[in-house]
Amino acid sequence: MLKIVVVDDEKIIRALLQEILKKAGHEVFVTGSADEALEITNEKSPDILITDIFMPEKSGLELIMEVKKSFPSIKTIAISGDSISRAGGHRDCLKLAETLGCQFVLEKPFTRNEVIAAIEKISEISG
Repeated sequence: MLKIVVVDDEKIIRALLQEILKKAGHEVFVTGSADEALEITNEKSPDILITDIFMPEKSGLELIMEVKKSFPSIKTIAISGDSISRAGGHRDCLKLAETLGCQFVLEKPFTRNEVIAAIEKISEISG
């Protein structure tokens, strides 16, 4: 069982990820705020952070940078939808996420199988 923090400003995405991850046997903490996700991360020391890239108050990329300062070995998955095109395309988004230490970028809409596959692969990566 992994401890996973999910942050997305879209309630339906949070609920979907929570359901998928809980059914897979993981402990899941969800929030719509990057600042709250940082608090949860500091409190719970999760194994994985899943964050939306573009959020209103603080971006997921900013969150990843902050979290990596205190938890350099945390695994991260960035998720995004139409923001992929605003970020200069999928390839540029992947490069940026990789630079920040993300192991995966999932595009919305994603499937249950894609989420589970990403979690399984990410859990095999050593800190």
